Amino acid sequence: MGLLPATGTEIAMGKVYRAFGLTASYPPGPNTYIGLNSTLGANREPPQAFGTPAQSTAIPSGDETSLSEDFGGLTTPEDYP
Repeated sequence: MGLLPATGTEIAMGKVYRAFGLTASYPPGPNTYIGLNSTLGANREPPQAFGTPAQSTAIPSGDETSLSEDFGGLTTPEDYP
């Protein structure tokens, strides 16, 4: 289990991707596309993550979001590298 850095801390999209267990290596390869809401927002919903931000519900693709505010403080299956 990992903990994403607290809200307001600068965090990296590729590292959040890895913390959700979506890739075996970091950084993601050159042709790996990470959608903030379509990939990470969908995986924010349990069982992938637990925590305070909006009770860890999925973020609909196309909704406005902020990486740090919407993901900071979540508990994830893998460590935040």
